[in-house]
Amino acid sequence: MKTRKVVLTGGHHTSALIIAKALRQKGAKAYWFGHKYTMKGAKNLSAEYKEVAGANIPFYSLLTGKFHKATPVDYLKLPMGFLQSFYLLLKIRPSLIFSFGGYLAVPVVLAGWVFGIPSVTHEQTATAGRANRLLKHFAKKVFITFKSSAKFFPKEKTILTGLPLLLETPSLLPVSQQASPLQLGGDGSPRVMLRPTILITGGKQGSHTINKAIESILPNLLQKYNLIHQAGETSFTKDLNRLKKRKEKLPAKLKKRYQVFGYVKNKAFTKILQEVDLAISRAGAHTVYKFLYFKKKAILIPFPFSFAQEQQKNAEILQKVGLGEILPQKELSGKKLLDLIEKLLKKKISKEQFKKADRLIIPGATEKILKEISTYVI
Repeated sequence: MKTRKVVLTGGHHTSALIIAKALRQKGAKAYWFGHKYTMKGAKNLSAEYKEVAGANIPFYSLLTGKFHKATPVDYLKLPMGFLQSFYLLLKIRPSLIFSFGGYLAVPVVLAGWVFGIPSVTHEQTATAGRANRLLKHFAKKVFITFKSSAKFFPKEKTILTGLPLLLETPSLLPVSQQASPLQLGGDGSPRVMLRPTILITGGKQGSHTINKAIESILPNLLQKYNLIHQAGETSFTKDLNRLKKRKEKLPAKLKKRYQVFGYVKNKAFTKILQEVDLAISRAGAHTVYKFLYFKKKAILIPFPFSFAQEQQKNAEILQKVGLGEILPQKELSGKKLLDLIEKLLKKKISKEQFKKADRLIIPGATEKILKEISTYVI
């Protein structure tokens, strides 16, 4: 029997990689079209590239420009993205293209459409991204994470599947019984600690704005809390190096309470989320969905320039169930963060609020998606 081939592409690599690995277990072969570096002009390898290449999935780096706030150079890159996609699709000859949103997916899906290669797409956010609003016309099926995004897609194509999570893999359950990747008790004590633990994350690239706010109150935070800080690895801001140097200048007892990383892989991030008491975060779709899954309280600072305010709408989902507080970026300050941390740590979450969060989680997303695409690849 001929091995089926699938090309995966788009801006949300975490859930896409789960699907890629699941397809491989079913006997299909996965190929990846993505970005090798964190951002345009950066020297650091992207988390996407490191995790995909680390999973031994062939990775092809596409040269294409963004549509949002595009520069003349970006527009010149668009034809290159189409030409690359044409060439690679002719070379690989996949039976399916699986898009996970983002501008990178557009030339791939359109080139596939010219060749008659079917495509499906997944929308992670509470609304609909710019790319998926275009690609819905070419996709055979549109998988969505939240009911709120259904109105943006053709009813006959749209399927509510939820978001593929690493937790659906039986070998990773129960995560709580596995060894923690972190030693969090500043004095070397186990996790039954004397002080709460806070996760700070700005997404896979980090957030310079959030990093600077945390840095301004770092000693104040460490007097009362343990911090796990995912700062990003971009070569432009050099936040990670600066924060590591700042850590080394802290008093010994505070230094032990602060762990700063460039990027935390999905598996480790999943474990960390179960251990923390509170998160300070952007409001990306994957992150918000995991906060819902683990019933984690969070201070959400939505990226204010996301298309259609998608991060704001993601954050509102967590706020409505009582787990999240939204802090607009323009109002972000060290003092407001300290006040909100105190408020949320003291807040009691009711059973009804937990039930509301549970109702937003669609179990078995990976298997639902595999079933829907089985005609093409399994």
